[in-house]
Amino acid sequence: MRSLNLTLGTTRSSTNKSIKMDNSKKFLKDNEILPRISFKEIPRHQVKLLKDKIDQIPGNTGEMVDGVNYLVEEDGEKRSFFTSSISLIQKLSNCAIGDEVVITMKGKKTDSGFKSYFIVSKVGEEEGHPEEEPSAEDIPF
Repeated sequence: MRSLNLTLGTTRSSTNKSIKMDNSKKFLKDNEILPRISFKEIPRHQVKLLKDKIDQIPGNTGEMVDGVNYLVEEDGEKRSFFTSSISLIQKLSNCAIGDEVVITMKGKKTDSGFKSYFIVSKVGEEEGHPEEEPSAEDIPF
């Protein structure tokens, strides 16, 4: 694991009360780390599909979780998101590179708790099927 040595500096301006984290932005850009999309924070995203890659990430208990990492463009900025939702992967597999889609995460309260599921629609087309029920594959954990 590589270590990180950062020199911290701040600039203050009487006209600008916010302090920009330019070193942080430079680090992310230099290391090609893209902003990530979170469907929990914002459940609806309109994106242009750029690339997909089979990948793994560490899960909540430390085990590796299989899924797909997507490179997308949102509001003119490249971003990424990872999903292990079989249902979402199946829906996105029907799209082509360059397609613009709206991905919406919805939730439904059930007897066993709260289950999330995704609706995918191409921009300009009618929104997916709202009657879709979440399945076990839609739960990422």
